[in-house]
Amino acid sequence: MAVPPNSSGVRGERPLSRREGHKLLTLVLFVKSGGGDSSRNSHSPRVLLGRKKRGFGQGFYNGFGGKVEASDASILTAAAREMKEESGLVPTDLALKGVLTFIWDDAEAEQSSPNAQPWDVHVYKCTECEGDVVETDEMAPVWMDVDKVPELYDGRMWEDDQHWHPLFFADKLFRGTFHFEKTTVLKHFTLEEVSEIHDTLSS
Repeated sequence: MAVPPNSSGVRGERPLSRREGHKLLTLVLFVKSGGGDSSRNSHSPRVLLGRKKRGFGQGFYNGFGGKVEASDASILTAAAREMKEESGLVPTDLALKGVLTFIWDDAEAEQSSPNAQPWDVHVYKCTECEGDVVETDEMAPVWMDVDKVPELYDGRMWEDDQHWHPLFFADKLFRGTFHFEKTTVLKHFTLEEVSEIHDTLSS
């Protein structure tokens, strides 16, 4: 759901809303038509992914995002902040595409807590950014043709990605719940296309 940008350039400023006992996170995928860099003549859409260099999910390719902090004015501003911190880019047209809940049955997801909290991840798409792509301490960015992304489903991405990516790249809205064991093993999931979606969770 895209709405007009406010003075900060971020669309859809709304108050934070968390489900009790759930951790709130963001994920941004930057999709660019006609190629992501000037060295290519291809007109196929490309997506900017990052290979995680450290921490949770190290070695996996993913979008850019992280935890919503108490200092963030909204989920959207958190998404923009994380994108800039991890890639050097400032997204100017963030649009919410999905909300995914992740259930972990192991403590490694929290790294310090004996009972990992479920995660509610707000998935955003952007097609316009300001700034230049840079490698950071956390992420190594790489442009990839959208139709080549499934090649990473061989264990170089989280298992859930192959299920919701088709909806995301088809510009659909979606909600899903994914249950993982041993951190990276997908046990089961539910996923549905929806007609509308909001950037707050109230239940």
